[in-house]
Amino acid sequence: MPALVTGCASPAARATSPQARQAPPVTRAVVLEAAGQRPAVQKKRTSLIRLRRQGGFVGADDRVTIYTDGCAVVKHRTGPAREPCLAAHDIRALRGDLGRLRLGRSQPEPPGADMYKHTLTYHGRSVVRYTLPPTWSPVVRRLEKLLSL
Repeated sequence: MPALVTGCASPAARATSPQARQAPPVTRAVVLEAAGQRPAVQKKRTSLIRLRRQGGFVGADDRVTIYTDGCAVVKHRTGPAREPCLAAHDIRALRGDLGRLRLGRSQPEPPGADMYKHTLTYHGRSVVRYTLPPTWSPVVRRLEKLLSL
């Protein structure tokens, strides 16, 4: 098996550099290619709905993307992303709420501070709201539950 190259610095530079003491992570694809095997091609996932919540007193920047396979990617302003999968009954309930969702038009930013800006992206269309219309509330509540887990 061919050797994997982890850096280009001289041995003396690697010995003194704190970053060099830790070898960079090797991905499974690199290991497979080094072994003469081809990594499996991952399918591109299709998003069902996306929520981005920004602002508020703490300066939030939270994102939730639910994919058509029922799994999600949850990202906060800080910390690593999580990838939970929803239960079948939660997906059915979300799809029911989405069937009643009316995106409408984006809302201009109102005067004031500490407000949340909600951006929903559904069927490729993104709309921004600061106050939630009645058809948005059930969808946003479900997605915000994932943010609080």
